[in-house]
Amino acid sequence: MSKLQIKNLNKSFDGIKVLKDINFFIDDGEIVSLLGESGCGKSTTLKIIAGLIELDSGDIILDECSILSIQAEKRKTVIVFQDHLLFPHLNIEDNIGFGLKMAGIKKSIRKNKVAEIISLLKLQGLEKRYSKELSGGQRQRVALGRALAIEPTVLLLDEPFSSLDIRLREEMRELVLDIQKKLRITTILVTHDKEEALMMSDKIAVMINGKIVQFDTPENVYEKPSSPLVADFFGEKNYIEGSVSNGTFECKLGSFQVELFFTGNGQMMIRPENIELLSEVEGYNMSNIIKGVVKKRRYLGDKVHYTVEVEGKEFKAISSEYMKFNIGEKVKLKIDFSKGIVYPMTNRCSS
Repeated sequence: MSKLQIKNLNKSFDGIKVLKDINFFIDDGEIVSLLGESGCGKSTTLKIIAGLIELDSGDIILDECSILSIQAEKRKTVIVFQDHLLFPHLNIEDNIGFGLKMAGIKKSIRKNKVAEIISLLKLQGLEKRYSKELSGGQRQRVALGRALAIEPTVLLLDEPFSSLDIRLREEMRELVLDIQKKLRITTILVTHDKEEALMMSDKIAVMINGKIVQFDTPENVYEKPSSPLVADFFGEKNYIEGSVSNGTFECKLGSFQVELFFTGNGQMMIRPENIELLSEVEGYNMSNIIKGVVKKRRYLGDKVHYTVEVEGKEFKAISSEYMKFNIGEKVKLKIDFSKGIVYPMTNRCSS
C-alpha cells in the first residue's frame, strides 16, 4: 500500500498548456477517479505519473519521496490501457508472466505467481489460449493480470472498460473493485463515465480544461457540486433564478433558508430526482408546489423522465413507473428546496 501526492503539475504541448497546477492526494489503498471530457488532461496526468511523459513543473511524491528521477520501468506505477496491448504470439500464461520474466524472476516463482493471478481473474482453463481466441472482456482481464503480476505500487487504469459492451463493462467494474479492495492497491482510474466514477471511487477529481475543479467524495461531488460546470457532469438539472440575502434565497416560488455567505443575485440548482410530480387534483397548497403542463415523457423502465413547462420555463423531473402522466396533462411539481445548491450568478453556465 502506498500514498501518492501530485503537487502543482503543469504540462504544455506546442505552447498550449494542457495541465494547470494539478494537485491531489491518494491515501493507502484508495481508488481515485479522474473524471472529465475527452481532451481535459486526464490521460496526460496518468502518463506523467507513470513516467511515460515528462512534466514541465511540479512533483510526484510516492510514500514521501519524489519519483521524478526514477525511470518509468522502475517506478512500479503501471498503466492498463483501453486497447489491451497484449502480445499476440504469447498465450495467457506468458502474457501475464512477461513482466516477471523481464525482471529475472525464477521460473518456479513466476509459474506460481501467474497461477495465482489467473485464479484471481477467474481465467482458469484458458491459460494456453492466445489473444485472438479471447473475448474483449477476457483480453482486458489478461492486461490487468499482466499489470498485477509485477505487484505495482500504484495501478493506473486509462479508460479500461470503454471498449466493452454494457454487460462486460459492468462485470469488469465489479471484478476490478473486488480485486482492488482485496489487494489494497492504490489506484487511479481515468474515465469520462460519471456512473463509473461514482460507483468505483473513494474520491473523484473532476477535470475541466486542464484543471481540477473539485476533488471530493462521490457523495459530495454529486450532491454538492462546487459549480454549475461540475453539476453538468451528472446529468440533467434545473436552475431557478433569485437573490440571496442574510442566508435566504428568494425567488418567484418563495423564500428559502440556505447555507450561503454571499449577497446578491444567484441561481439554485435542483436535480430532477428532487422534484416530485403530483396529479393536479391532489390537494396540496404549499410554497414549494407549482403548477405546470407535461411537454415530454421518456420511459426508462423503473423510472420516467418528464419535461414540465411552468410559466414558459421547462423543469426536468423524474417519477416512478407507477406514477404515470401523459403529454399535455396538468400536474403539480413538489420541489425539495433543501436539496438545492445556490451559486452566484457569476458562475452561471449556459444551461
